[in-house]
Amino acid sequence: MDHPIPIGLRGSVLLALRVTMPGRVRHAAVEGHHIIYNGKPVSPSRLANTGDVVRNAWRVVWLKLPGEEWERAADRRAPWRT
Repeated sequence: MDHPIPIGLRGSVLLALRVTMPGRVRHAAVEGHHIIYNGKPVSPSRLANTGDVVRNAWRVVWLKLPGEEWERAADRRAPWRT
């Protein structure tokens, strides 16, 4: 079950992640060196994809740093990598 405010975001989190898909929004947080979704570590690809749908995580994962607005992961990627 998705939480409207991820558990990790209630404390001090350096990076939050969001993926929007028809009918639902997934939120995750970075804790240490892991992306945590529903209490378990996941990869960016796993967070972005469900079932038979395959999407590029760079394009569908949004990031939020403290004090900043949500920004697409691809927009924060190094220019030579896009």
